[in-house]
Amino acid sequence: MYDVVIVGAGLSGAVMAERFANQLNKTVLVLEKRTHIAGNCFDYVDAATGILVHQYGPHLFHTDNASVFQYLSRFTEWVDYRHKVVANLTLVGQEVLVPLPFNFSSIRACFPNEHAELLIRKLRTRYGEGARVSILALRQEQDEELIKLADFVYQQVFINYTTKQWGKTPEQIDSAVTARVPIVCSEENGYFSDPYQCVPRNGYTAMVGNMLASPLIDVQLDTDFRERLNIDLMAKSIELDGQPFNGEVIYSANLDLLQLDHEALPYRSLRFEFETLVLKTFQQETTVNYPQHPSMTRITEFKHIPNSRQNADQTVIVKEFPVDYDPNDPVASVPYYPVFDEYSQTIFKQLKAQAEQVPNLTLVGRLAQYQYFDMDDAVANALTLFEKWKSL
Repeated sequence: MYDVVIVGAGLSGAVMAERFANQLNKTVLVLEKRTHIAGNCFDYVDAATGILVHQYGPHLFHTDNASVFQYLSRFTEWVDYRHKVVANLTLVGQEVLVPLPFNFSSIRACFPNEHAELLIRKLRTRYGEGARVSILALRQEQDEELIKLADFVYQQVFINYTTKQWGKTPEQIDSAVTARVPIVCSEENGYFSDPYQCVPRNGYTAMVGNMLASPLIDVQLDTDFRERLNIDLMAKSIELDGQPFNGEVIYSANLDLLQLDHEALPYRSLRFEFETLVLKTFQQETTVNYPQHPSMTRITEFKHIPNSRQNADQTVIVKEFPVDYDPNDPVASVPYYPVFDEYSQTIFKQLKAQAEQVPNLTLVGRLAQYQYFDMDDAVANALTLFEKWKSL
C-alpha cells in the first residue's frame, strides 16, 4: 500500500512526509507513538484560559536560513516575535533581573555605574560594537578587568545552570559548551539575532498538520512503530505488517530502539510543572532563567508569546527541572537532549554503522542522528536529506 514509511510525526518526519507526497507523489505511512503530531513542538489551547501552551517547553522559531523560512511559510502565517530572556540573580543580597545573553545592559545591572562603564568601554575598544565574544575567549585576555568579567558571568550565570541542565560537574562539562556562551557588545536585549524571528499564527501543531494534510499521507497516532514495522539490523531487512518491505523507511525515533540488546544511548530529560494563575501576567518576559536555584532552570509564561487568543485575566506558566532520561519513568520518559561526551558518541557510532547497512533505511532528526537541532536546523537537515535521497 505504501511507498514510504516514516517513523515519527515531529518536524523532521513531517518534512520528509510532505516532500515525498507532494513532490514525488509517493504514498506515505507515518507511525507516531504519541497521541499527537508535531513532536516536542506540540502546542494546544488551554481550555480554561484560551492561552496557547507549549506542552514540552517553549519553542521559538528563529533562523537566518531564508530557504527554511520560505518552505515553512507554505504551511503557516507568521506573527513577528522577538524573544527576550532574563536571569534572576541574587547579588549583594538583592534580586536582580539580568538580560541574556549577557550584554551592556546586563553589565549595568550587575556592577556599579563607574565600573560598568569602564567594562563597556573596554569591550567596545577591544571587540567593536555588536561583537559576540565567548567567555572562554575573554578568560584568555590579558586585561585583568575583562578576565574578571568572564569569571563573573561563568560563576553567576553559566556554571550552575549548565550543571543542572546536563547533570554533570563543571569538570565533566565539555569546554566547547563554555565556548558557546557569549557576551554581546550591544545594548540590544533580544535573545536571538537572526533576521527571521516569529511564531506560527495558529501554533506549531496547526503548521505540522498542514504539512501532513496530503491525501497521500496516512498518519497513525498512538502507534509504536514496532507494532507494524520490523527493522532487522543484523539481517539488513525490513518488514511491514509481517511482509517484506522494499520501499523507503525514514526513521526519526531513538536510534537505540533498533537494537535493544545494545547499550542504550544516554539523554537528558525534563520535568515540567504547569500552573494556572489568576494574574494578568506573572513575569516581565517570556522566560526567566534561575541559575542560582538548586534544581529549577527556568520559568516560561506563555502569555508573552503572541497569538490571537491570549486575552485572559489568567496566565499559564511552566517551571522546568532537568532530570536523567528514564524510558520507564513517566515523568522522565521523553529524551530531549543527546549527551555530548566520548562515551555516548562511541555507542552512537556503533549503532549508526549498523543502521547504515540497511539499504532502504534513512536516519533523520535529533534522536536518530543523535544531534541537538534547533527547529530551523531540523527542517534544513530533513530537506537536505530528502534532496540527497532524491539524487541517488
